[in-house]
Amino acid sequence: SSGINAEYEAVVSTQSTGVRDLIQTLQLDKHPVHISFDVDALDPSLAPSTGTKVPFGLSVEDVVTIFREVRKTGSLVSCDFVEFNPLIGSEEDVETTVNSIAPVLGEIL
Repeated sequence: SSGINAEYEAVVSTQSTGVRDLIQTLQLDKHPVHISFDVDALDPSLAPSTGTKVPFGLSVEDVVTIFREVRKTGSLVSCDFVEFNPLIGSEEDVETTVNSIAPVLGEIL
């Protein structure tokens, strides 16, 4: 169990480092930042209630890491979530999509 936890921590650390490098390159800490998050960027297994599904899309952890690292700059002033369509798919698909979006929202609230 501790080996799995250590592997998870290593992955999260690598993700965070990559995002921090990108933030530094783009100088996102120097000006206000707005993130427009297209839900369809998530893997279709995580966000089936969207019109444009992207095979091999991002994981929830990827998106949470991006939002967390941008929020840490103090420059995040706004964001929106687009392309979620509760009319697409079954009730279970809608629930799956909402459950995938919730941790991202939790990162900014």
